[in-house]
Formats: sequence, structure tokens, C-alpha cells
Amino acid sequence: MTDREIIYNYDVFISYRHLSSDKKWAKWLLESLETWRAPKELIKKGFPQRIGRVFRDEEELSTSSNLSKSIEKALIHSKYLVVICSKDTAQSVWVEREIKIFKELGRFDRIIVLLIDGEPNKSFNRELTFIEENGVIKETEPFYADVRNNKFQKEKEIKQTALIKILSCILSCGFDYLMNIEKSRYKKRVRNIILALLSLFIILSSASFFIWDYNRTKIEYYNTFVYQYGIPKGIGKLTKKQYLKRNVSYVFESKRGILKQVKRVNSYGRLRDDRQNFNISVWIPNIDINGEAKRVICKDHNNRIVMIREYSSNLKIIEFKNEFNLPFIASGNEIIRYEVEYNKNGYVTNELYYRDLWNTPIANKDGFYGKIYEVDNNGAVTAEYGINSDGDIEENIYGMFKLQLSYDGKYNLIKEEFFDNNNNLIYIGDHYGYSYIEKEYDKNGNLIKKSFFNENKQSILSNYFGSASIVYEPDSKGNITNIIS
Repeated sequence: MTDREIIYNYDVFISYRHLSSDKKWAKWLLESLETWRAPKELIKKGFPQRIGRVFRDEEELSTSSNLSKSIEKALIHSKYLVVICSKDTAQSVWVEREIKIFKELGRFDRIIVLLIDGEPNKSFNRELTFIEENGVIKETEPFYADVRNNKFQKEKEIKQTALIKILSCILSCGFDYLMNIEKSRYKKRVRNIILALLSLFIILSSASFFIWDYNRTKIEYYNTFVYQYGIPKGIGKLTKKQYLKRNVSYVFESKRGILKQVKRVNSYGRLRDDRQNFNISVWIPNIDINGEAKRVICKDHNNRIVMIREYSSNLKIIEFKNEFNLPFIASGNEIIRYEVEYNKNGYVTNELYYRDLWNTPIANKDGFYGKIYEVDNNGAVTAEYGINSDGDIEENIYGMFKLQLSYDGKYNLIKEEFFDNNNNLIYIGDHYGYSYIEKEYDKNGNLIKKSFFNENKQSILSNYFGSASIVYEPDSKGNITNIIS
């Protein structure tokens, strides 16, 4: 049978002495060859994707009843022979016989040696050192890979070089070419590992940051606020730099996505009671697990409860209570509860006033039994109307039908206008002494000027303020240091 007629069942036959060190290297070589996968560059050039079956007698013939015939059969059907050579290999009759059979098959050029110990001239079996051609014996040295320890290379590098050398012979591929491809693949693998680790690090860092950010108290600064479904919502967002230069700002503190409190403060962070709103400077909302408002506790700068806004389950009834849970009755005001309606964005557009728990209607100081509001998309009131006991819009005691409000981009109130029921500016002389007021602010939102005008848009002396305009001079912290009228 010629070599061309043989069907190869194995790509590699591993020959070795059954000593512990030799077995260790035989096992390593078997696993390395069988797990190796060809790089894409080789596959594109027609090389196989992997090495075929590898024979090692302990693996393949452990249940065989005729070991010698089984080994000889395996040798005949193996394409390459790899001989593991150590100091004891030269004396091994069994290894020598396997080499001799392979030589007799005319495959001396397919014998590869893995030198694991000793010097070549002492570790190589004598059958590896010569070849007979036409009755003439010629000395030769087999192709071999060296895995002996040396001080210039790490064990991993030694093994890798030896494996590539053996593979280059089996694949009939240049050693340098294959080594460069493997180095390139190793670099890509390392790069991918680094990228994967970096991605994991970024994910873990992001998760850690998210957890930290979720649990920390967040601070935001606003020019003013509105109520959205009963919960304060800041509008006219400010930077911290602006906050530090303003006379008054609203500080929103939230944690885990839930608003904890709102504070009205000056540029030093000190609480500033709102004189136009019952001297309140702190609003503390109570929010249930569904995110719905239950109440808002309102306090002054001394931490005294001024009032409590208590909401019904559907948020349509707002009761005003004092610190003793009794009805809150302010001076000159007997309104203790509102009945309200919301638009689709959760802002109040209608409110009715009641004097008791039985919803007895009551008028406010302007004679209105409630109000209707026009609001923008952020909840700021842009127009206000008073209603009578029948729910119809009517003029107030001064003849004003509508109060119209305008804002700049930071929700500073820049204009207040009084209109009659024909939508004409109306002069309210008895109480205000003007038809509308314009306000100017500095770049940080501090009020610096008020100007008063009549229905003809002419500057006018206000009865209420005693001048046609008022100029405010704030310092670098927004505090008013001088007023000129």
C-alpha cells in the first residue's frame, strides 16, 4: 500500500515514554492541537479550520485487546508523528519501534520532535538521527521544537513558540508567517479582553454612580414654583452661580426621585419668609408610595408650622389647617377649603372657596367666590378671573375683569395688566393708581425697576406707591441696598 492510497484517520500520532513528565507534555500537546483554531487569514487561503484527530495511546487504546497491532494500525493511518524526547527516550524500545515503523512507511520528513529535557544528541532516539536512501545511511537531525526551560523566556512563551513550530510543519506553513498571525490574533484577543473589561468597568461605574446619585440628596434652584397635582414644582431653573447672587431663590431638595422640601432662601442660604404668602419659607410635601400628594406642611423661618394643605384622595378638595389640625383662619380671611379642577397637565384652572366642612360658599376680600386661571405649559398663571356665587366671571369691586401676567424666559414677572370685560386696559385709580406695571431684572433675576402706566400706556404716578417708577439697587449678593422712587 502506497502512502497515497492510505486514508488518514489521524493527523498526528504522539509517541512518548509513559513517565510522569513525558505524559504531562503528551497531554498538553494533545489538548493544544485539538483546541487550536486556525486564524481567519489562514482559512481564507484554504487552510483547514482546525487540526484533525490526534492519537495518544493512553487515550485511544485503553480498551484494546491487542496493543501492538492497534498501535501499528494507528501509525499507518497517521499523517504526522510527534516524538516527545527526554533523557530517557533514547533507551525506549517502544518509542524506537514506533519511529522505525513510520520511517518504513516513507514518512521520515513528517516526523517532528518535541524536546522536553536533555541535549539533542543524548535525548534523541538513534532512529531519529539517520535515514537510509538506496542502501546508503545518511546522518540527519529531525525537525524539532524545544520546550526546555531557559532564563530568557517565560514558560507560556516557550510553549506557544513550540506549538506554532509544530503547527507550521503540519500545515506546511512558514513558521514566521504563522507566528506573526498568532501574535496579531493574541493582540486582538488582549485588546478585546481589555475593551470588555473596560466596558464592564464603565457599566459597574455607571451602576455605582446611579446608585449613589439615586440615594443622595439632590439640590436644584428655581426662580419660583407652582403646584402640580398638589406637589410643588420649580419653574425658572437657576444655576448655582445665579442663586449665589439673588435676593430670593427657591431651593428644591429631593431624594430617590421624591421631593423632600422646598426652601425660600437668600444668597446666603438663610430662610426668607414670604410676606405675601402668610410668611411661609419652607414647604414639606407628604407623598404616598404612588407618588400622590397627601399634604404639604408649610413652615416659617423659625420652623413653626404656619399651615397645612391637606388633600382629599382625588386631590379636588384642599383643606387649610393649623399646627393643631384645626381650620386655618388668617386675618380677614375665613376660607378654610378649596374645591379645585385640574387641566391635563395637573395644574389648577378653577377653584371655589368654602367656609366650612359642609362646603358653604364664601367670598374673598375682592368679593369673588372663586377664580378661573389660564396657565402655560409649565403651570404659570397667565390670566386670572374672579367668579360670583353662580360660577360666572364678573368684575371685581374696582371694575377689573381680568388680570393678565407676563414672564420672561426665567419666569420673572415682567408685566401685570388690568383689563375690563371688553379686553381694554382699565385704570384703577382708587386702589392702585395705574393700569399696568412693568418690571425689570438684572442678569441674575433680581428686581431692579418697577414702572407704572395708565390705560393710554403713559407713565403715571401710582397712588399706591407714590411714584411713577421705583429703582432697586442690589449688591453683589442680590440684597437691596438702596431704593429710589
